[in-house]
Amino acid sequence: MTNSIHLGLPYLDAAQAQKHVTHNDALRVLDALVQLSVTSRNVTAAPASPVEGGRWLVGSGATGAFAAKTNNVAAFQDGIWRFFVPQEGWQVYVESEGIVLIYDGAAWADLGLSFHTLQNLAKLGIGTTADATNTLAAKLNSALFTAKASSEGGSGDMRQTLSKSSASNTVSQLYQDNYSGRAEVGLTGDDNFHFKVSPNGSTWYDALILSNAAGDKFAPAGGLVLGNNAFFSTASSAGSVTPLSQVQGTGADASLLAARFSNDASGARLFLGKSRGATAATQGAVVTGDDLGGISLSGSDGSAMRHGASIRGLVAAAPTANGTPTKLVLSTSDGAAAPADRVTIDQSGNLAIGSANAQGQLTVCSNSAATLPAPTVSSWTSGYFISADGNGCLLELHAYGTGFPGLNFRQARGTAAARVATQANDIIAFFGGAGHGTTSPTLGVAQARFVASQTFTDTSAPARVEFWTTPVGSTTIVEAARFNEAGNLLIGNTGGTDKLTVGGNAVPSSDNVYSCGKAAARWSAIWSATGTIQTSDARDKDIVERVSSTQAASIVDSVEPIKFRWKVGGYNEERAVFEDGLGADGQMIHRENVTYTPKAGARVHAGFIAQEIKTAMDANGGDFGAWGLEQAADGESRQFLRPDQLIAILWQALRATRRELAELEARIARP
Repeated sequence: MTNSIHLGLPYLDAAQAQKHVTHNDALRVLDALVQLSVTSRNVTAAPASPVEGGRWLVGSGATGAFAAKTNNVAAFQDGIWRFFVPQEGWQVYVESEGIVLIYDGAAWADLGLSFHTLQNLAKLGIGTTADATNTLAAKLNSALFTAKASSEGGSGDMRQTLSKSSASNTVSQLYQDNYSGRAEVGLTGDDNFHFKVSPNGSTWYDALILSNAAGDKFAPAGGLVLGNNAFFSTASSAGSVTPLSQVQGTGADASLLAARFSNDASGARLFLGKSRGATAATQGAVVTGDDLGGISLSGSDGSAMRHGASIRGLVAAAPTANGTPTKLVLSTSDGAAAPADRVTIDQSGNLAIGSANAQGQLTVCSNSAATLPAPTVSSWTSGYFISADGNGCLLELHAYGTGFPGLNFRQARGTAAARVATQANDIIAFFGGAGHGTTSPTLGVAQARFVASQTFTDTSAPARVEFWTTPVGSTTIVEAARFNEAGNLLIGNTGGTDKLTVGGNAVPSSDNVYSCGKAAARWSAIWSATGTIQTSDARDKDIVERVSSTQAASIVDSVEPIKFRWKVGGYNEERAVFEDGLGADGQMIHRENVTYTPKAGARVHAGFIAQEIKTAMDANGGDFGAWGLEQAADGESRQFLRPDQLIAILWQALRATRRELAELEARIARP
């Protein structure tokens, strides 16, 4: 008896007895293999209670009844196991997985993976039904496209290509919400790349357009517009330009934001750079004067944008490995002319206002033609304020309300990091003036200095103010006056314990114009070496009349001298120190308040009453300078006397008395 080639079915032999046995056995094989379906695959042990007719695919490493039967179809028929060796091309349905396998001669493989080429399909639906509009349709939760590696015969790349028929057509990806469009990305109606959005699926807006080539009527090559679908030109320090990237809008959202969210000290950055190379791959070193970039501000005059201001970074010297020496320049326009440079911060951090170059840490200059002088002391930090020719130069400080303007200076020995107490005679600060000689600037020729009187401590910081001037014929300044730490004014000397000490003559600026003291503000004592307090030169006087003996005697007889005490014989001085808040440097400001309260005189004095002298003068010859009013136009103002003029009255009365005595002596002496 022989078997068929593919399924191994037994043939009936000629004149075979019991043909039904062979025939039934062939039917059993057909029943097991035709429309082949197995319960599961990769089974390595025979099921303990197999159902009649059950079929399985034996896996590698099987044991027991399935030992050495790898890849066989195991069928349980008539209570026994029968095994069928698969032939190449056999197909089987695996019930537990819902897949179809095909035998490739060595192993069972997924039949779906064997379809390597599908050509000219009219429709394809995956998880859904394709139709005439959507000939390719898929209903799924995720999809994966991955590159075929070079080891698999691929290139390792993955590119999805979408193409349209012409520029006026559309090729895009459309994103929908319940089949209503909300966003579209692609070449929509032209060859520029559009990012479109819609609130309802029918009204669409271009949120972003990327131009595809130079010369495009909407934008330069590679341009980016946010908030509009067209570019426009603006003005800058470089002239009229059409920026490659633009943000347009009608509200505050027409803005750019760079923000950094990180648990460190770093922030967002805006980077601007310049190279003299033609491309990024061909770097070229910048040179002095090159513009590294900037921010330009412009405004429309109704027809075009007009440049108004800018901040630029200019190369100040050749770059090094440590960086590019750079100065920052701020320019503005007054509307009458193109923007001009107004403020410069040079590579050393020096600030120049109104000048292209800073001399010292601060230069303020309204004269663009001025040649800035070198610092008076080269090692000092200097600042300059320079006015235009013919103008003055004024520094004003303004404050309002309860505040007040001020300039405060601080000096310390040591270094900024390790300060040491100010020492005696250290100059804390000074104000100075200098001029210009015939050929060169002069050094300081007049100064007001603030000087420490002693070494400072936390509880004692005495200081004085010195005034220095330069004599005629000299360039050396000398001290002319000072206010010492006690508030005493010393003129022409450096020592004194009185409120005013003069090392020289003290005279009024005009002859016979000013008074020393007044009726309500008197000197308690005047000390003089000679006692001379007025001149008696005949050339200074026009004699009106001689004082008569009768007038003098009448005044002396009419006025009786008195003894008295002054109602205000002096003042008690009281000083109090108040805290006046913190200064700009964070230090407490102390203010001293001095008050004076009057006290009654203690000592008895001898003198006259001005009103009584005036009455005697009126009764005996009229007014003269021995009496007067503090305010000549006010008859109720305080009255005063000039005792020096009363001496003349006493002198004449004494002369009359002496004449009378002489006559009496002559009469007595006659025989």
